[in-house]
Amino acid sequence: MAKRTAVCGVIGLAMAAGVAMAQGNPYVAANLGGVADWMRSHEFADIAKQSRGFAPVNTPWDGVIPLDDTGHPLDDAGLYIMCCQPTDTDQGLGGIYRFSFTCNGTETPRFRGFDSSGQLRSYERNPLTERVEGEWFFPTNGDRLLMSFYKTIGGLRDMKIMRPGTTDDQVFMPRFVDSLRQFGAIRFMPWTKTNNSTAVRWTDRSTIEDASYRWRTGVPYELCVDLCNELHRDMWINVPHLADDEFVNKLAILIRDRLDPGLNVYVEYSNEVWNFMFDQASWNYDQGVLEAQNPSSILRYDGVTDADTMRHRRIAKRTVEIGQQFADAFGPGSMNTRVRPVLAAQFGATWQFEKMLSFIDGAYGPAKDRIYSIAVAPYISMGGADVRTLTSSEVLDALQGMLDRLPTSYQYEHLATMTAWHGLKPFIAYEGGPDTTGSANVNAKRDANYDPRMGEICTQYLRQWYEAGGGLFMWFHAGSGSWINDNGSWSLTEALPLGSPKQSALLAMSQQPVPAVSAGTSFPGLVDARKHLNRNPDWQTREREQMGSNDTRDYLVRVDQPGEYRVRVRAVAHVPTTSIWMGVNGQQLGTVTITNDGSAQQAVPQWWGDLTANFNAGLNAIRLRTVSGYEFSMWELGSGCDGIDFNRNGVFPEDQDVVDFFNVLAGGSCPEGWACDIDFNNNGVFPEDQDVIDFFRVLAGGSCN
Repeated sequence: MAKRTAVCGVIGLAMAAGVAMAQGNPYVAANLGGVADWMRSHEFADIAKQSRGFAPVNTPWDGVIPLDDTGHPLDDAGLYIMCCQPTDTDQGLGGIYRFSFTCNGTETPRFRGFDSSGQLRSYERNPLTERVEGEWFFPTNGDRLLMSFYKTIGGLRDMKIMRPGTTDDQVFMPRFVDSLRQFGAIRFMPWTKTNNSTAVRWTDRSTIEDASYRWRTGVPYELCVDLCNELHRDMWINVPHLADDEFVNKLAILIRDRLDPGLNVYVEYSNEVWNFMFDQASWNYDQGVLEAQNPSSILRYDGVTDADTMRHRRIAKRTVEIGQQFADAFGPGSMNTRVRPVLAAQFGATWQFEKMLSFIDGAYGPAKDRIYSIAVAPYISMGGADVRTLTSSEVLDALQGMLDRLPTSYQYEHLATMTAWHGLKPFIAYEGGPDTTGSANVNAKRDANYDPRMGEICTQYLRQWYEAGGGLFMWFHAGSGSWINDNGSWSLTEALPLGSPKQSALLAMSQQPVPAVSAGTSFPGLVDARKHLNRNPDWQTREREQMGSNDTRDYLVRVDQPGEYRVRVRAVAHVPTTSIWMGVNGQQLGTVTITNDGSAQQAVPQWWGDLTANFNAGLNAIRLRTVSGYEFSMWELGSGCDGIDFNRNGVFPEDQDVVDFFNVLAGGSCPEGWACDIDFNNNGVFPEDQDVIDFFRVLAGGSCN
């Protein structure tokens, strides 16, 4: 227990400081966990809002009874308010809970507390307000609270159970709010009960007056907005998959009118509509097939009608439609600024994005005009290591192993290349974090969460994401819950005052600048033609890259200074004439023709093409596609000249760049971070006088021949 107490002290100080802290990395963001009586985030001042909802009076833990349209009972009823709280940790739950409600008649209904922790202090009908009022003392180490009410004469209404020290008009608990201040945005998917939602019409949503926020659409949308306003953080909303147009329009108007004008809203169609664990996936599949039966359906704009393509296209279609409805509500100029539609798919199945983005491009026009970015859930799991005899150290080894394998899977590179090609903002994690799901070794997994190595893994995990070009990372999830759980140790902590290495890692990352992007090949410069997006793990053992008829190759490059650069290819054709199409960031550059007349000169690699393109600062995508001829081999892609910030210190032009260039040209050492490329004009010949001439021409503001 000493280990956990030490963590508590560090986090407690950090959270206290977090109230007024300035966030260095706004891309560290979080999901909220679900609202439930057994959870430990304790979000609401009125604890009835996290209750299970009213149930049979003699079994408040289970059963269904008639309710009114706010979830209040029409007859005698019980309420399971809180359970499964840790008895060895002070969560600030101890004290007097003030409860009150209205009911018919003049008598005070009979009360029963079952085996609740604590005791009833007072209970009577207030003759002035006609409300039934009571006080329940809950001990610091209490674990459950239940209440039942008999002889109510038609049920009860307007139930409130206010926590110790709160006021009647208070909504959120300060400790919960403060725990979220480190995050740059909040995703409300679990809060609003997105998965398996049955909400169709606007009247199906939850309202502030509801007895519990465990039914319908969960926490009311109004309170989701209010929490973002209190935190001054961007909002991420998930629109129910069955929601009709009126629902979407009224939700957009509600957020527009209530959200602070300086905040933005990320808009997602449901949650994981690709995942058949949830009702929304099967429903969307059926709808895609049904809609495609209409010859005029936009889903089959190009004649394709297979069911798998239709289900993915329909996800894209609804994302575009919902995003447009929000943008229409927010007004001109809001699309992809304040309103940020996000297209989500399965991590590791980037072909889903290819289907959806190409559909948007073909059916609606450029995807960059319709969606803000794409999103995945890059969880790190234990894989097949979850066996009965696993120790906490082996749990961490398994997570570390998957983390180490992530870069070699090229998944991040695929995402970065797609976002660059389609002109989207950096790819997003709609969820993410360590996944310890499974019934084996629950105690070992819990111990692993308290090990400092878990914090190191989380730090490496986030740093790897940002360095790969990732943007907003919505951790799953903020808040507290038990880690003695077959369903995984998702929460950041087991109790808000305790903290954890995970919490420390995220807090530290949120206070630092966003790690610099290191993905892609530095450009302008030489790009190894073998290092394309779909390369095999042994790509470096091959002498050259070969392309056959109708082959495509994508390359991710990193540009420090935006501008116009030349693109050409050093290659050999194996037939008399081969033509390749070249494009950058979705824009066609032109076609390059490579010839081979059988001469000895054309049997060796030569530079072909002299096309120019505008490159953005950051990550860019270059695409080659053979359009005629059978096969050619290429050794590398090239540009015009390298940048003149030779030493990569961010200052240019400067004399030191000249000194460093000549030092390396003369054979001097190259410190880490320098360009170190003395083939300045990228003609494949070095060292040579022309590199020096071209370096000074560009340094003086001239062009690169």
